[in-house]
Amino acid sequence: MKTPHDFLLYQGYEQCHKEAYPSRHNEIYMACALNPDCMLIEYMLKSPRDIEFEAKMLTFLYENGVKVPKIMARDDKTLMIEYLRGGTLVDTLADCEKNGGDFTEAASALRDWLVSFHKVCAGFPDAKITSAGDLSLTNFTLAPAGVVYGYDFENGDYTGSFEDDLHTLAAEILLCDKCSAEFKSAAARALLGGDYDKNRLDAALERVCREQGIENKPDVKL
Repeated sequence: MKTPHDFLLYQGYEQCHKEAYPSRHNEIYMACALNPDCMLIEYMLKSPRDIEFEAKMLTFLYENGVKVPKIMARDDKTLMIEYLRGGTLVDTLADCEKNGGDFTEAASALRDWLVSFHKVCAGFPDAKITSAGDLSLTNFTLAPAGVVYGYDFENGDYTGSFEDDLHTLAAEILLCDKCSAEFKSAAARALLGGDYDKNRLDAALERVCREQGIENKPDVKL
């Protein structure tokens, strides 16, 4: 596989724009480039802490039909992945409330992504994977077609279950600071559906609060 630099040179592209992309753990840039025929390519440049694991996970999931960005090129420090149009689920959540909509369709698409991940994760050859790992809402993009894509698979704690992951995502929704409590509760209910388990949700809220440095776990009623 070509390095990001060689990939661009080979196709006659020159980088013309690059801007930082929000991330808690990595250096990520959204970039675009033009070739002499004014053809535009958009991509993400990402420098995760464990690039080998990230690359293997993305490749495995992509080849098994899970919606993740395609790797375009890589070297020992950087992954060049396709740019996904759309907003993160944090943005989607806030926009839904702002525009008077609801989160039902996005919640359904997120749940579908999680189902597809858990159908194949046990087959990952290099580690025992039973959880999607870092389930921050910023690690998911809702594409214009209404499909959710996931990314950010650093080598971390991948132990858990579908139900654990589902309740972790619900906790992430409930702790989002861009929406009202009422709207977040409705969004979390839409995601959990009939799988709601109060004990699982309480445990997920405590865990996510620790990860985000939130001292007092909110008292949530769904």
